[in-house]
Amino acid sequence: ASLSLIADHLERRDLLRSKLRSALIYPTILGAASTVGIVVILLLVVPRFAGLIAETGGTLPASTRALVAISSVVTHYGWVLLILLVLGAALLQRWLATASARQKYHERRLSWPLVGALERTRAAASYVGTLAVALRSGVSMLDAMALARAVVSNQQLSAQMLEAESRVRGGARLSDALAGTLPPLAERLLDAGESSGDLAGMAARAADACDAEAQQRVAQAVTLIEPVMILGFGGVVGFVALALLQAIYGLNAQVP
Repeated sequence: ASLSLIADHLERRDLLRSKLRSALIYPTILGAASTVGIVVILLLVVPRFAGLIAETGGTLPASTRALVAISSVVTHYGWVLLILLVLGAALLQRWLATASARQKYHERRLSWPLVGALERTRAAASYVGTLAVALRSGVSMLDAMALARAVVSNQQLSAQMLEAESRVRGGARLSDALAGTLPPLAERLLDAGESSGDLAGMAARAADACDAEAQQRVAQAVTLIEPVMILGFGGVVGFVALALLQAIYGLNAQVP
């Protein structure tokens, strides 16, 4: 029975991860395509146009000069920007190698828009789901909390859950000890489970509720990200078109 519960729990976790990855495929492809399109415009289209304008002479409007300047920086110093990006990623990885720095980073990440709420909800789903399986298998409360904490990857949340274990060891209720760590709905369900004597069952319901909330948050994030990315890429293309057209109209106006 215990192995069956664990298998069901792991299947639900894998299913949730698969759904989250599937929901993020389109925004990832859209972002990559937009980035490639912008780079092609700056590296190929704008320099050729700038060369044609330079041959004819004349004064370029401010928008065109700004576009040519940006293109020149990307063309001549793009490799420097790439090196700085790789160096920054390496330094960040080295900084995150220490436990204290990783916990600080995880703490800040919880305050990020969209990302923080989603990460907290996913961690809560894993925590209460594992807690439910452990309790149904006959594991003691503190041992079940320790097992559930082990599946939480966010170091800040894990530290808060460790403190909750100390409070439960001192006689506090589980829902009170975890106050502020889990989403409000999960805390209310755990409180109801303690009051009714069916903590394992309500913890399982809390895990299902957190799973559903995580999927909803991902759907909301994708719904918000897609138009933002489309508008952003459209804005860049519009700026490029406007700058080029202004230059063409300016040159035509200078022709006697």
